[in-house]
Amino acid sequence: MPSLDAEERAILESVENGEWQPVPNMQAEIQRYQQYAQSFQQNQQSQGGSNGTNPTDRNSARKTD
Repeated sequence: MPSLDAEERAILESVENGEWQPVPNMQAEIQRYQQYAQSFQQNQQSQGGSNGTNPTDRNSARKTD
């Protein structure tokens, strides 16, 4: 196993200590989040890929006079 960084070690320790609980209806949850992702992707495509809130998009925060 490759070396783990501090955050990864903390997550592993948390799992090993039983601090994580399984999702009661995993398949339904997977489908729900897949639908969220599909809706988001469709929304992004219909908006031309930018919703104007991307801080790396220089055109999204243009000053107007």
